[in-house]
Amino acid sequence: ARATPTRPILSAAMSTASARASSEALPEGLVGQLAFYFSESNLRRDRFLLRLTGAEGTGDVPISTLATFNLVAALTTDESIIARALRSIGWLAVSEDGSTVRRASPLPAHDTSLARTVYAENLPAGSTIESLQELFAPHGGVAFVSLPRCASRDALGFAFIEYHQEEHAAAAVAAMDGTPPADGLAPLRVMAKGEWEVQKRVYKESRARVNKRAAEAARRQREAQEAAEAAAAGIPRRVVCVSRIPRGGNIKALRREIAALFNEVAPVDYVDYGVSNSGNPSVGFVRMKNEVDAAEAARR
Repeated sequence: ARATPTRPILSAAMSTASARASSEALPEGLVGQLAFYFSESNLRRDRFLLRLTGAEGTGDVPISTLATFNLVAALTTDESIIARALRSIGWLAVSEDGSTVRRASPLPAHDTSLARTVYAENLPAGSTIESLQELFAPHGGVAFVSLPRCASRDALGFAFIEYHQEEHAAAAVAAMDGTPPADGLAPLRVMAKGEWEVQKRVYKESRARVNKRAAEAARRQREAQEAAEAAAAGIPRRVVCVSRIPRGGNIKALRREIAALFNEVAPVDYVDYGVSNSGNPSVGFVRMKNEVDAAEAARR
């Protein structure tokens, strides 16, 4: 007698498993998580997925790849269940064999997320993406929450909440700015992300100016100190020490007068004064272009 073929038995087992999977309820949260991955809000930011989908977002993504994502794997690693969840999302297209999925339409040509996003700070301690989504949801559908963290994984204390609609973002700002999220908590600070970016740019420019002035002051102090040390050590350099300057004069006027006087001999690089707690310097330092000019100015 001929041995019974095994292929029909395996096929029957697979069919039974497939039918069982199709009748089982999908894990809670799976559809929402998969929809989020392919949403405009996430896909524009997800460099890994964009490498698979292309810039338009319509390239095929292997379902086996999705099954390795931590948040999906925590719910199921069964690719047939994942495919069934993906098929329930109307704007996604799953291949006939259930091996790949793609967006049915490309990403919008223009990114409007800036106008739909708010910035929030003074967040409650221990805030999470989920808790912030719940906190801001009463004002409209929340598409994306970003909660920046430092290297230690601690939250930096602010977040960005992107809504599906621009008017929902405006409503959140109007309702939540200056309002405590709960009794006993500090009021939230909420503003449009575009406004926050302007304030951030102005702040950075201001800090850059302050740092530049501080660096210039430090440079002048360093050069004056070097000149003082050179003069005290009697080392022939480009700096000439001027002493017995009358106290009480206008510092800027004195600097101009000294510069004009030395410029009659040779070009001057810079004029500075010794450090004086009273603000009335009695010692000045004149830096010339070279040591020869400095020696000539000192001789005269």
